[in-house]
Amino acid sequence: MNGGGNNQPRESATITADRTQITTYSSALNVATTEYNTKLTAFKTDFMKHDDYANAQKAVDQANKELDAARTVVITWLKANDPAYRAANQKETDSRKKLDQIRANGGNRDQISAQSQAILDAGDSVSKIEGDKLAKDIPYQEAKKKLADAVADLDKQKTAMNDAIAADDDLKTKKTALDTAKTNLDDANKKLRQDLASGA
Repeated sequence: MNGGGNNQPRESATITADRTQITTYSSALNVATTEYNTKLTAFKTDFMKHDDYANAQKAVDQANKELDAARTVVITWLKANDPAYRAANQKETDSRKKLDQIRANGGNRDQISAQSQAILDAGDSVSKIEGDKLAKDIPYQEAKKKLADAVADLDKQKTAMNDAIAADDDLKTKKTALDTAKTNLDDANKKLRQDLASGA
């Protein structure tokens, strides 16, 4: 019986050095990534506490609540006063129940697919009625515009924050270190692939 299991060729010094370099650069990248992300998170957290940013965020949150409330009023009215809407909702509910029954009874793929499409069609009908009513509802449209304006104001604050990030010397230094660490690791991996291919 030949115990030749230990006859594998030893890795060359070049390849070993390549792997060591990759390990070193990987550690450096991890450190650089952590340092940059920690600083960036702290910078953003601090910036978002400024009155202009905080107030813009509060305005968006409030506008979203008002839009949801206006939509709820419309949907409640439809449920109480629109027979077509109630019928469409019921059809969607019944279609979902039927799909559950088909699955429970071991229905085939075609049956499941057809019933899934029926649910989508019923849902489209519900959405169309809602959309038509919401488009004509003045309080909802006013709330929608208020939200759009609030989002636009918040976007301006986000742009200001990004500009501040780009101008911060400490962040620029840490970003440069991060980019360098990425490049070093990429180059080291490339060298290892080339040395493995050439049999170095």
